[in-house]
Amino acid sequence: MVHQLDTSDRSPGAAFAPVRADSIKLAGLSDVCRALTLAIPVLIALQAIFAFSLVAVRSHTDISAINNNIRVAFDQGVLATDQVPKLWILRGGHRFTECVALNVALDPQPNPWQSALAPELHFHMVDACVELYKTVSGENAELMDYSRYWHGYRLLLWPVLQHADVLTLRAVTALLVAIGCALFFFGLRATIGLTPALILLATLFLLTDLWHIWRVATHGLSMFVILGGTGVFALLIRRWANQYLWIVTAAALGAIFNFIDFLINPPMMPMLMSFIVLAFMSHTGASYMSARERPGGLRPPALAAAVAASWFFGYALTWATKWALAIWLSNNAPQEATGIIHQVIFRLYGLEPGSTMFRIPLVPTITMIATAFESFGTIVAVAMIAAIVVHVRNHRLRFDRARFYQLISPLFITFIWFELLSNHTQLHPNFVYRSASTAVAIVLAAAIIATDAPATLVTLWINLRRHVRSSILLLLPAKARHLGAWTGNCPVPADAGTQPLPQSKPVGLGRAGFLPPRE
Repeated sequence: MVHQLDTSDRSPGAAFAPVRADSIKLAGLSDVCRALTLAIPVLIALQAIFAFSLVAVRSHTDISAINNNIRVAFDQGVLATDQVPKLWILRGGHRFTECVALNVALDPQPNPWQSALAPELHFHMVDACVELYKTVSGENAELMDYSRYWHGYRLLLWPVLQHADVLTLRAVTALLVAIGCALFFFGLRATIGLTPALILLATLFLLTDLWHIWRVATHGLSMFVILGGTGVFALLIRRWANQYLWIVTAAALGAIFNFIDFLINPPMMPMLMSFIVLAFMSHTGASYMSARERPGGLRPPALAAAVAASWFFGYALTWATKWALAIWLSNNAPQEATGIIHQVIFRLYGLEPGSTMFRIPLVPTITMIATAFESFGTIVAVAMIAAIVVHVRNHRLRFDRARFYQLISPLFITFIWFELLSNHTQLHPNFVYRSASTAVAIVLAAAIIATDAPATLVTLWINLRRHVRSSILLLLPAKARHLGAWTGNCPVPADAGTQPLPQSKPVGLGRAGFLPPRE
């Protein structure tokens, strides 16, 4: 049972930290290392599960049936060599990634172990959709080794495409994305509160392609793991106070994401998980105590950093395992190892001939932030940002600046990733930007949490509308300010727009829209 904590010393924007009789805390770096050590057997077991699951599914897959269904998709216009399907609802998304993934799923190697762990690609990934069409049309193609990824997404592609068409694959992907969003929302609501959860999820919808990411199965599956995994992690820390379990779970999620990932949006999940830990665990006063003084052990920033480090530990170990398997199964191990090292270096700061990439610090980060605001929902997102700015301004004396900066500190995970993988970031801005959009969403949610005032989406909108009206009136001549047409026959005070508007506590919600702690 989760016991209620005395919240008299807490900022209203803080979520409720778990206080359990059976809680197990991390007191220092040695405990974090011990938790990571406990994660190693879990990660090793996951590597075996990954390998055997791929082999088992591949052993029962009819590649010719998949080939036929993909060829039909080209005939029907669901897929297109020019990457523009006939139906407008199917257009958009990173078609290059989709065609490469479908090409990998057609790996013809008869040995299931070889096909599962050392897959090969038809042609050389120059024009992926044209090459995929040639492959399903029966043209002879030179095979290219593509074993540096696990390609775990094939666990979805193989069974679905063997028994159904590409449209069904996209329907399944859409369902997975919807499930991921639901888990994400419920996890956020349980740990950071209703209003911040709604703002964070709404910003993701407005500033990313989340609403149509199902058009590309690999991207949709990746987003399902990011959102669903983060939601499950949030529900876990809300229910269990064993921080060793948090670290082990973070490592397992990092491994699972690497298994299905195509290097799409790796920093999103650890950034979100760290933010949730900070919002859930920290509160005024206790946040700034030393680890020995604080009854909960590590300070929230240190615990959030440990969670992120554990996620990357699982991610890196899983990728290192895959590289080791690729080298071991290769007919030319030295060449395979050299190729992997070359790709790692190239993705960091490589420069393709004739490219427009810049080896200048902060260019990748600035580019991704700018790309985030090129989305379909930018206007609404800007209005939401304005509403939150007005909310903070109206309650500026109750805005905990230090807590806000602490809550947005996980953004460094994404920005450092952008800078380290400068080549990959600038080469694929049309999907890498999602991490920047997530960073914007975290900033907005953090602003609500750090403000000691009730807030709902409705009150934010009403206050924004009133502020805009008052600002317009201040620009008018003095006589015009009393015109009833502007204010509903009510005169406007001379200091309109400069004083905080009266607030009422939302019915059914705690402060800042947070749910009360569970008994």
